Amino acid sequence: MNKNIFIFFFNGTATTEIYTLSLPDALPIYGTTNFMNGLPVFASSIGILYRGWPMAAAMYVPWPNPEGGFVLHCRKGGGCFADDEAVSVYVSDEPVPSRLIGVPGYFGVGQGFTGKLAGKAGEVRTTGSIAYELAMTARGVLQYAMFGAPRLWDMAAGVLAVVEAGGTVMTRFKGERRWHPMECLVPSWEEKTPTMKDLRGWTAPLVAGNPKVATMIAENVKRRFSLSSQLRKLTRPLRRRKKKPETKPEAETKT
Repeated sequence: MNKNIFIFFFNGTATTEIYTLSLPDALPIYGTTNFMNGLPVFASSIGILYRGWPMAAAMYVPWPNPEGGFVLHCRKGGGCFADDEAVSVYVSDEPVPSRLIGVPGYFGVGQGFTGKLAGKAGEVRTTGSIAYELAMTARGVLQYAMFGAPRLWDMAAGVLAVVEAGGTVMTRFKGERRWHPMECLVPSWEEKTPTMKDLRGWTAPLVAGNPKVATMIAENVKRRFSLSSQLRKLTRPLRRRKKKPETKPEAETKT
């Protein structure tokens, strides 16, 4: 299936730049292992940033319709659409236990929910494609999705799709303790332009969903008890003691 997406950019001189993308042939596949094994759970995705701000996005997603898929597309401030149909995130005041959620494969081992969300956070699904799960969140199939450390290319399109579908993407950048809504993906861009190496190394945890639920989930995700980390903490004084050089006793003076 080939579809053309036209993306328009306007500069200060009112000149229009037009980019034509042929989907999915022109774009990389996210969920490669699924694709290679014949599982139609993947996405072809492109996101356009301006100084770290997501501006436009297009994603091809396989789907059980006569065309075999749809193109999820959006631009900043313009809403989100699956082909010509406007889409929105799933709306609720709190997670619905019977609705689907997307979580990383390690969830339940290294992380878990606390408080009233324990055991009631939703029906867990792990698809193997970050881009696909963000697309499903924007369309309301997943009520929310969590990601531990996605790369920029995994999520640049999907986060804008979720926001333009009426949702929120919560994150916390390196060194931050509190979760907050994601806006600019690289807040320090104006102070120091990042290198390509910086952009390739970009990672941050994400929680995507409707504003109420995404905030609630981010505030109630905690690391589970880790035996190895507790052992490291308990044995830290012993390790420090071993590192200290031993002082040799002074030689006895002869009388």
